[in-house]
Amino acid sequence: MPDNDIGWGQGAVNNDIGWGKAQSNNTIGFGAIYENSPSGDTNLIGGTPTPPVPEGIANNYSMNFDGSNYINIGVSDVLNFTPRVDAFSVSVWIKKVGSGSFGGTIYSYNADSGPRQIQLTYDGSSQTLYAIIGGSNSTASANLTDGNWHHVVFVIPAATTGVLFYHNGSLITTTSSSIGTSTGTVGGNIGSRTNGSFNFNGSIDEIGIWNTELTSTQVQSIYNATGTNLTKDLTEISGSNLVYWNRMGD
Repeated sequence: MPDNDIGWGQGAVNNDIGWGKAQSNNTIGFGAIYENSPSGDTNLIGGTPTPPVPEGIANNYSMNFDGSNYINIGVSDVLNFTPRVDAFSVSVWIKKVGSGSFGGTIYSYNADSGPRQIQLTYDGSSQTLYAIIGGSNSTASANLTDGNWHHVVFVIPAATTGVLFYHNGSLITTTSSSIGTSTGTVGGNIGSRTNGSFNFNGSIDEIGIWNTELTSTQVQSIYNATGTNLTKDLTEISGSNLVYWNRMGD
């Protein structure tokens, strides 16, 4: 409103009464505040955008495993998947200590000394991820022994097409190994087989389990959401069905 006398500024440029125009050609949804005044403006065209704040929630703790301890999570109907019938996915962050041996079990369910329903293991000496599903092995090569945190996802389809392995947001292997049909009733462990053997040595954090196949986009969203002391809020992954989430100390 130009030339008014009621104490309101003109919504346009070149005014000196403290009201700027809502400039139209900016990229951040705010107009140029005081465009022609010493206060400057908010038009960022041609400038350097501020990096987005990383998505995620506070993650200040993890669980450390010394090669002999483990966490028993008991028997649960929502985790008792039947290989070749139920699809499921497991996401986890790990930091391995040393090269180790085949004993680095990350997660297991009904994985005793016989045919194992689910056993996810990292062999540091051969730098190999193992997904032993229904008594059948699927493997992928990955160097996780550098002392850094690594994000690993195992996707097990409801079929015989094997396992998809993701490392730090990227698909590294789609195996053609068969998936067995072994099941059991002994429950699950984090950091060992369910009989307490083949223990992990290192740190484990943010284990999430879904009764669906995570897509590559969903896997990448988990990895990309990390920032300083932040990880993905796994309840916000659209289109998935989270059935278990252990924040391992948070």
